[in-house]
Parts: sequence; C-alpha cells; structure tokens
Amino acid sequence: MSATAATRPIGPESWQCGTIKNIKLSQAIVSRSERGVSGSKSLDALPTLRDAITEANNGRIHDYMRDTRAVAERLRESLVQTNEEIKSLNRCKESLEKALEYKRKDIALNHHSKFTRQTRPQREKKPDGADELLSAERAHLFKLKKRLELCLHKVQQHLLYLASIRTNLCSIFSERSRVLDLICHSRASANISKGKVDGNRQRRTSSAKADPLSSYSPAAAAALNESLVARRQSAQLRSESASAIEHANRLQMASHMSVNEGLTQKLAETITLKQHLKLGIGDTKMATHRAERWYDTQNLARGYALGPVSMSDINTSEKLERPLVQVYQRHPGSDLTEAKQLIKAAYGLDQSIANTKRNIGLLKLARERLEDDVRDKKAAAVIDGKIVRMRRRCGDHRWVMGSTVY
Repeated sequence: MSATAATRPIGPESWQCGTIKNIKLSQAIVSRSERGVSGSKSLDALPTLRDAITEANNGRIHDYMRDTRAVAERLRESLVQTNEEIKSLNRCKESLEKALEYKRKDIALNHHSKFTRQTRPQREKKPDGADELLSAERAHLFKLKKRLELCLHKVQQHLLYLASIRTNLCSIFSERSRVLDLICHSRASANISKGKVDGNRQRRTSSAKADPLSSYSPAAAAALNESLVARRQSAQLRSESASAIEHANRLQMASHMSVNEGLTQKLAETITLKQHLKLGIGDTKMATHRAERWYDTQNLARGYALGPVSMSDINTSEKLERPLVQVYQRHPGSDLTEAKQLIKAAYGLDQSIANTKRNIGLLKLARERLEDDVRDKKAAAVIDGKIVRMRRRCGDHRWVMGSTVY
C-alpha cells in the first residue's frame, strides 16, 4: 500500500466538515462568552449592591434629617423669640393700660376739682386763672388719653398678629419635626460629635433658597421671614409706646403741678385779701365807734343848745327877756340875734347828727359787707385748700375709681 493511500482520510468528507464546523462554532461561542464576561466585570452590579444602595440612601436620609433639624432649630429659635416678643409686648400693653388708668384718674380728679370749685360762694365764682389751668389740664389729659388709646389699639392688634404667627410657626415646626424621630434633637450634642456640622448646615440652610422638595420649604421660609418682620415691628411699637407713655407722664405731671401751683397761688391771694379785709373790718369798727361817740356828743350838744325841756327849769339868766336884755332894748336898733343863732345852731346840729347817723349806718353796712367778703374768702380758701390737698394726695394714683378718696 502506498503512502498516499495511507494519509487520505477514510471517513466521508461531509462527516469531517460537520465536526470541524461544530468545533469552530464552539470556539466562536467561547470567544463571545469570554468577551461577555470581560464586559460584565465592568458593567454588572456587585454582590454588595444592596448594601451600597442601603448605605447611600441612609446617608441621604441622614443629610436630609440634619438639614431638617437645622431648619427646625431655626423655627424653634424664631418661635422662642416670638414668645419673648409677645411677653414683652404684653408687658408694654399692661404699661399702656396702667397709663390709661392713670389718665382716667387724672380726668376724674380734674372733674372733681372743677365741681368742688363750683361750691364756692357766689362772690368767689368768677372765672380766674385756676379755672383756666384746670380747663387746659383737662384738654391735655383728653389728648393724652386719645393718643394712649390709639397706641393700645395698635399693640392689641399686633399681639393678635404675633399670636397667629406663633400658631403658624408651631404648625410648621411640628410638620418639619415629623422626620426627626430617629435623630437627636439636641444640636449642641450633635455639634460635639459631628464637629459642628449642623452649625454649618444651619448657616447653609439660612442662605439657601426655598424648595418645596427640600428641608427648607417655602412655608418655613415665609414663616421665618414673617416672624422676623413682625418682631421688628413689635420692637418699634414697644419703643413708640414707651415714648408715648413717657411723654404723657411728663405732660401730665407738668400740667398737674401747674394747676397745683395756680391753686396754691390763688389760695395765697385769697388769704392775703382776707387779712386785708380783717384789717378793714377793724378800721371800720373803730370808725363806727368814733362816729357813735361823736353822735352821742352831738346829741348832748344839741340838748345843751336847745336848753331845758320845761319852762320851770330855765334860769333867769337864760331867758330871752331877762332884765339885762330888757334894759338894753330900751334904745332902738338893739335887737339881739340870740334866738336865731340858737335856732340855727340847733338846725346845724340836727343836720350833723343826721349825717353822723347816716355815716354810722354806712359804716355798719360796709362792715357787714366786709364780714360777708371775709366769710366768702374764708370759705373759698377752705375749698381751694381742700382741692390742693386732695390733688397732692391723689397725685400718686394709689386709689380706686369711684372710691371716697376725695
């Protein structure tokens, strides 16, 4: 057998081609599988994918919670500051109410002072400087009362506004705190352990823009801004109220002292006039006594001028036809005017007595008028003195409206 015959395949060619084809197909599949394995090594998920995803989500959740805690801390601080501002504004409201009560008491005191002055005698009821001061004080008090009432109304309205803001802050704080059940609420302890990360988060949150899907929601941003503006307005309102109270107290004290000084001056003038009136009464009484003594003297002189009442009591030397006169009248032109002079003297004495009597009556009338004036001055001084003492006693406002402190 030759070599050529020995190397020639014995099996059919189709049988051999089928086997070779299967081998090549297997090699192609192996190559493809190797390429797929190589590509899957860089693209397929690792066996730790679940743990990695869980850790990443937990980190995201923790970051969101920390950001939300920073926002909640800002909301809590704003809520605390709003509460403190409400307390301060409530104290301001109490001060305004107290100042208003004082002004009402001052108005009542002014009214009682004017009413008491109306009880003076008719002679003393003429309008004077004290009445003008009381009227001016009343006008000032009503202006101050109106201004304080306006301030009180503003404070009350702003208190309602702050209360609504506080309610809104509480609701938003509760809504933001719903995701903080699994995180420490104390920012101080978190700062120690985290290296003050939350402080940086809070500063970052304060400068961040509001996002409905973030921890710093538009509702929280609006509540924080609104509370800040409301607190600033409240501080300004408290300052204005304190200034109004101080201004009202200063004007009220000035008008009160002015009225007291005016009443004291009127009281001093009344007492001075009463003293002069008493001196006038003394002079009038002395003049009356002198006039009465002179009246008695004039009556005595008139009696002497008229002579005895009975003819039997007339002496011979007093008769008009006494012997000496009869001898003298023997010559013509020797008429005597003794009778005419006596009649004239008696008439003059009658006139003088009448004038003296009239003067005595006028002196008595003048004395009565002076005594009436002194009595009226005394009553007016007593009333003005009571008013001054009452105003000084009630100036500290430590009394109750409607009481018998007057």
